[in-house]
Amino acid sequence: MTRAIGAACVSASMRVSVWREVARARPPPHGHNLARCRASRRWVRWCAVPTRAEGAGPTGSASHPAEERADKAFTRSESVPNASPPRKSKVLVIAGPTAVGKTRLSLSVAKALGGEVVSADSVQVFRGLDVGSSKLPEDQREGIKHHLLDIADPTREVGAGEFVEKAWAAMDDVLRRGKTPVIVGGTGMYLRWLIEGKPNTPPSDPEASSMAKTTLRRAADEAAKRAERETREALDADEDDAFDAASLERVRVAGELAGWRAAMRVLSEAGDTTASARLAPNDWYRAERALEVVKATGKPVTAFEAPPDALPTDKYDFTCVALSSPRLTLYRRIDARVEEMVRDGVLHESASMLLAGLEPGSTPASRAIGYRQTMDFLARRAERRRDETDETDGDETNDAFFCSHEKFLAYVEETQRATRAFAKRQFTWFRGEKEGRYFWLDVSLAETHESLTKTVLDLFELGPPPRDLFSVDEDSVETDDAGQTKTPETRGWDAEAFNRLASVHDSSRGATDHETAQELKRYAPRQTVFVDPAASRRTRREVDALAEKISGLKKQ
Repeated sequence: MTRAIGAACVSASMRVSVWREVARARPPPHGHNLARCRASRRWVRWCAVPTRAEGAGPTGSASHPAEERADKAFTRSESVPNASPPRKSKVLVIAGPTAVGKTRLSLSVAKALGGEVVSADSVQVFRGLDVGSSKLPEDQREGIKHHLLDIADPTREVGAGEFVEKAWAAMDDVLRRGKTPVIVGGTGMYLRWLIEGKPNTPPSDPEASSMAKTTLRRAADEAAKRAERETREALDADEDDAFDAASLERVRVAGELAGWRAAMRVLSEAGDTTASARLAPNDWYRAERALEVVKATGKPVTAFEAPPDALPTDKYDFTCVALSSPRLTLYRRIDARVEEMVRDGVLHESASMLLAGLEPGSTPASRAIGYRQTMDFLARRAERRRDETDETDGDETNDAFFCSHEKFLAYVEETQRATRAFAKRQFTWFRGEKEGRYFWLDVSLAETHESLTKTVLDLFELGPPPRDLFSVDEDSVETDDAGQTKTPETRGWDAEAFNRLASVHDSSRGATDHETAQELKRYAPRQTVFVDPAASRRTRREVDALAEKISGLKKQ
């Protein structure tokens, strides 16, 4: 019996009783049998179907209604000789550093796929932390459903284990409704566990956890006190002398840095030698958990893998894209974004956590980049306000009460530095993932956003082309007379699609060359919002008002 290659959406066919063949010159490559249903515009699987001559379609036998034909079309592929085995559910992952453009791309891709977004951001899970986490407002989501936003209170922990369970459930829900999950985020551990599965680490024991916390904090406190004392001596000031704000900040930072380094030495000596490179500074929760595991098992947490019978890759077919951008360009975007966050509400969100009784760095939410720096800043302003109120008998005409432009700018620049450092760690993390896990795209090389979207859709539908087509040595890449990269038609990639992909492919995976590294050493932020005291006046008055509110609460 002759057959044609076509595709239809079972859901659409059953609901509106239509059958649509999809025009295609030849069968798709093995393992890449996706197409769009002309009726519903959903992405569906290719399968062998009867031709119209055999009675398929609206002119077919009345004894086979559209519902039965559509259902049989999808089940018949199992009995067709050489038919592809049942496919795993396709899932798209868009990763990369902060401010690189993941959110905008996720919207355009999800819209094209008829998909829904599943957030993989460890800060966007918290309710009330919107501005500082760059959470997309609901009225800007273009009608696309988003999952795993606002699922927890800032007072609690949302670990990678809890995240992946909720993420897998959200993905299954999206797939059951015939849509495509688009995973978007920059939290590397979340994404690793989502794709590889939860490591089979031993459950936490309260007594062992408490002992690990005590061990790390004792080492950190001793090192911090020693570093603070040495810093004060270097500043040629006695501990009881009055320091200006800059000197006090230098002492605090020196103590904090020394304490963290001491904790990492404890972990390394215990057997977890990669902790200092793996963990973000001041991530005490994960540091304490890492020490607990290595003490209990003799192995670092990285030695544990997911059980072989519970691998997500057995169920899902992940297409993973990592976005990059020239480092200097990205850093400028980060600096501008930090200023906008400070202007648009991160001060109020941070103050809300302080007013709720959270101390800076005491929970994952209060440790998040941007929030930690803002909470520290507001807490210092509130403490200074209390002290100076006592000294001046409540005379608030004293200039010491008000936040100066210089102090405010120091806080903004500190937040910018911390965010740039975070982006650098994200690059390092994603480059360190398994070879071939992510296909890297440089967003700055795309001619238009639409072109970048098409490239990601091609990667999702066809899968990445063989990597040997992308030579690290640019001189060895063959081109035609028009300067276009030569490529065989492989795995469904035609010349136009492949050239579009090759034009944005980032073989360096976000790494910087020597020249850029030297420029980064001389990097200095350029303020675009708070350019002078007049520009920052309104926001500084907000700082004063919030500090007064926080100091009033502390007095009670």
